[in-house]
Formats: sequence, C-alpha cells, structure tokens
Amino acid sequence: MAGGWSGTTAIATADLLDPDARTWAPTAPLLTPRIFHAATRLSDGRVLVMGGWDNNGDILSSAEIYDPANAAWLPAAPLQNARAGHAALTLPDGRVLVVGGCFGS
Repeated sequence: MAGGWSGTTAIATADLLDPDARTWAPTAPLLTPRIFHAATRLSDGRVLVMGGWDNNGDILSSAEIYDPANAAWLPAAPLQNARAGHAALTLPDGRVLVVGGCFGS
C-alpha cells in the first residue's frame, strides 16, 4: 500500500503486508506524495507507481519504482501524459499498459 489521502493531504507513506502474519509494517515512503495513482507489479517483482494528484491539485506524470530487495523507491521514466484515476497492467512481455483516467497537460 503506497500513498493515499489523509484528510485533505496527499501522503507518501508506504506499508508492506505480511499475509501469513496478517500484519502491516512500514517501509520507505514514496518519493512523491500522491493520490488517485496507479500501481502494478513488474515481472521482476518490483512495483511501479505512476501519476495521480499532488497536494497542489496538479495531475502528475511522475513515476517511481519500489524495489523490495532494497526497500527503496527509485525514480522511473515519467508518463507521456499526466493522468490520475487511471489503471495500469503489466503485460506478458513486461511492458506496462496505462489506460483511462483524467488527463493533465
């Protein structure tokens, strides 16, 4: 679980679920606080998070990748079009399809 909303503020916190223990534990925060973003698991086990809205109400094109081996977020190539409320899916060939949402400039 990464990012989200606390009252009226986008947050950068991230937590990992241990399904066997049924517990959550904090991990490194996102590089950018964001809400209404999309996330997808990449074929190598990392997680890509992209887009959303920031605390200024701007739609984001930025993206970041969570590396569970290092418990760290790293910048990723930005989306060509800023968007929020979209969906993302990792395709069998490893590419990521991003569809829908609200578009920014």
